[in-house]
Amino acid sequence: MKLLILACGAGSGQATAAKALKDEAERQGHTAAVVDPFSRLGRKKPDGDAPAPERKKRRSALSRKVERMTDATPLTAPFLFSGAKFAESFGEEIRSGGYGAILAIHPYAMEAVSALIRHGEKLPPARGVFTDYALPPIFRGTELREYFLPHWVLTEDLAEKGIRR
Repeated sequence: MKLLILACGAGSGQATAAKALKDEAERQGHTAAVVDPFSRLGRKKPDGDAPAPERKKRRSALSRKVERMTDATPLTAPFLFSGAKFAESFGEEIRSGGYGAILAIHPYAMEAVSALIRHGEKLPPARGVFTDYALPPIFRGTELREYFLPHWVLTEDLAEKGIRR
């Protein structure tokens, strides 16, 4: 089987999980491709030339603002709608890539795959892989087949966000 692993370049935990999944798939005789669905956006980061502490400070302020916006509305966080916008950019790769399954390792990637599912795309079975012991505040229910959790106690948190048990 050919496995598509969607891992956003947002942290080393996800990169480690993607590598572990790829290595295990290959150990079992399958093939796997690790793809960052956001890499196709091609945007230059506005703070790319700023010193590291300044970039971290800006990201923290943005994260707090997004969390406040998300807490104030029952809707999916506004930037997760970008998942729907760019999902089509890699939707063709999914359709033509001959993949037997999809693993999404980041909530943004889960939302992007869910956007394709909501629009009626016929995709291989898609599953989410959580790498943290807490859900990000911006997470809302996605429409994947199953979820792999680092610990069973997250089941109730996911159910509160709209994921079936």
